Amino acid sequence: MEESQLSQFSETPTIYSSIKTILNSSIVNLLLIFVPLGIVSKFAIWSDTAIFLLNSLAIIPLTWLLYYGNLLSVFQEVSLSSASPVEWWLCNVFGNFGNLVEFITYTLMLNDGLVTVVQASIFGSILSDLLPVYGYSSFLGGMKYKEMEFNLVAAQIYSSFLMLMVSVIIIPTVYTSTIVDSDQQTELDISRKMSIILLFMYISYIFFKSRTHRDFYDESYLDIYDESEVELKSKPETTLYVTIPMLILLTTIVTICADYLSESIVGLTESWNISAKFVGLILIPNVGNASDYLNSITSALVNSMPIGNFYIY
Repeated sequence: MEESQLSQFSETPTIYSSIKTILNSSIVNLLLIFVPLGIVSKFAIWSDTAIFLLNSLAIIPLTWLLYYGNLLSVFQEVSLSSASPVEWWLCNVFGNFGNLVEFITYTLMLNDGLVTVVQASIFGSILSDLLPVYGYSSFLGGMKYKEMEFNLVAAQIYSSFLMLMVSVIIIPTVYTSTIVDSDQQTELDISRKMSIILLFMYISYIFFKSRTHRDFYDESYLDIYDESEVELKSKPETTLYVTIPMLILLTTIVTICADYLSESIVGLTESWNISAKFVGLILIPNVGNASDYLNSITSALVNSMPIGNFYIY
């Protein structure tokens, strides 16, 4: 490495450099121009189609910034071999901040009574991660590399989680379809119990990854970068004085855009004569999974499938 490059990483990040780093994190940030347009479209009483389209485009860069601007952006440059257990927990918990967009969107849809859209969106989100996200990353990565590397243990773990998610969806469905005198309250109780199991499994997974079997993930990370790169990556590029306020601001803006998007769904379906299930199954998941597309494809292009698979599942 050149001396100028080393000095660049040794400098403590300032507020200006942190903002610059975040805004330059991806070309997707150019879509931020649609954020004010999406908000104005509601007050200008534009058509529901325009409101839906503009706010969908606005949510895409906000999803990426929520992921990149969370606390993981402070710790993502920390070498995994030297990170403390607390840093590991923060990386794993806040590393899923990108899913906050889907959580907010689904909550607002439920508040508007769009239960069918939410159900279709959750199923569509799983399909989106499995098919186009994984497919595009594998295809583009395979075009560049003859053989791609991945963490076998991590892949097995994520596959197990996938089977668990499918089971959670299937069990209430099978109960409703096979039990003649099934009631809605019993089905709701089953779904709630399944949710508790999923939450427990997620907490167990974080403990597994950060404490008991941390070496599996350390090795996969260190196989990708050499020692000099890992040393440079131990220098943070952002500061909490920028990251925390940005998280709060982005969450507020996402809530506004998601609210306008949710309110325009009924008008969109009536104007284009399409079903609400189509909107939930196809359109909404691709908006919420924008950061997954970008992260997995970018990782695959540098032959970093362990990281890519982390985003996919």
